[in-house]
Amino acid sequence: MERQRFQTVENLERMLVITAFLTVRLLQLRERLDAPIDAPETVLSKDEWKVLWLSTEHNHPLPKMPPSAHWAFYAIAKLGGFADTKCTGRPSWDTVWHGWFRLRERINGYQLSKSVFAEL
Repeated sequence: MERQRFQTVENLERMLVITAFLTVRLLQLRERLDAPIDAPETVLSKDEWKVLWLSTEHNHPLPKMPPSAHWAFYAIAKLGGFADTKCTGRPSWDTVWHGWFRLRERINGYQLSKSVFAEL
């Protein structure tokens, strides 16, 4: 929010309302991080986790069941540029935020292509 440098309070309020929904979704996913049994289906839709899997797990086939929330959180962070090494801790919120936007771009492309091919 601070980097946006809005000129009026109304513009700042609009941006806060828009980003509040995204923040809640990311917090929900982060909250489930330590429960590897939990599936991301409660936070990620079917299309979201499948596109995320295909974007990050290039050498593995798509699983039948959704992976854990722990996997989903780190996969989103990898899209944002997180390098998962032994020395790194948990991804920063900035990295997760950027990963989420990259995931959204890919989902939008998937949905667009799905609607185009449905018309053919």
